[in-house]
Amino acid sequence: MTETAPIPSTALELWYSATPTHRSKSEQHFCAILSDDERERWKHISHRATQWQFLCARFMLRSVLSKHHDCKPDQWRFAFGKHGKPFIASPDNAKHLQFNIAHTDGAIALALGQHHYLGVDIENQSRSANILTLARRHFSSHEFDLLQNKTEAEQQKLFFELWTLKEAYMKARGLGFALSLKHICFELPLSDSIRLLANEHLQDNENAQWLFSSYHIMEHYSLALAAKIDGHGPENVTLSKSEFGII
Repeated sequence: MTETAPIPSTALELWYSATPTHRSKSEQHFCAILSDDERERWKHISHRATQWQFLCARFMLRSVLSKHHDCKPDQWRFAFGKHGKPFIASPDNAKHLQFNIAHTDGAIALALGQHHYLGVDIENQSRSANILTLARRHFSSHEFDLLQNKTEAEQQKLFFELWTLKEAYMKARGLGFALSLKHICFELPLSDSIRLLANEHLQDNENAQWLFSSYHIMEHYSLALAAKIDGHGPENVTLSKSEFGII
C-alpha cells in the first residue's frame, strides 16, 4: 500500500476538482471501489449528470481518505446521522476523521480534518439564476439590502459567496433543513475574517466556535468551508486542486 501521511490535528484540508469528462473510460474503475449500498444509491439516481457527479465525489472521498490512513479505498464504510450527514463507520481507528463533500455542475469539493465538524459547498457562479428573487427568500434583510445595491456582476459574485457559506455552515451543523438559510446571516462586507451576524437564532459565542473560508476557484466557482473549532482552531487550511487519476 502507498505510504500514508496522517492529517495533523491542527490542520484542515480542502480539496476540489473539475468533474472528469472521460466518463466512459472511468466509470467502471470508479464503481469498483464503492460499497454495495453506495452502488445501489448510484444506480437509482435518475439524472445522468448527477449520477456521474455522485460517483466522482465518492471516488475522490475514498481516494483522499486513503492518503491519510492505512485503509484501501474500497474498504471504507460510511453511515449517516439523524439528518443524513455521512460519517466514517469503519475502520474503527479512523472515526476521528471528519469529512464533508459537495458537488455541482462541473466541480467537486471535499473538506477533511480531525475531530472538527465540517461543511463544504461549491456552486457554479455562471449558472442562470434569479439572484434577487432567491436572495429575498433565503437571505436576511441586511444581506438582501446590500446585494440589491450592487451591479449585476457584483450581485452574482456576492450571492454565491453567501449561498455557499450558508450551505457549508448548515451542513457542518448536521441539521439538514431544520435551520433556515435566512437565519444564517453574515457580517457584510465579507472580509478575510468571515463572521456570523448575531441574531436570535444563533448563540452569542457562535463566532468563537466557527471558522469560515470562502474561495473563488476555476474561473467561475464559489467554494466555502465551515468548521466548528470551539476556540481551538486549526493553524492552517490547505487548499488543493486534485486531478482525477493522480489523487
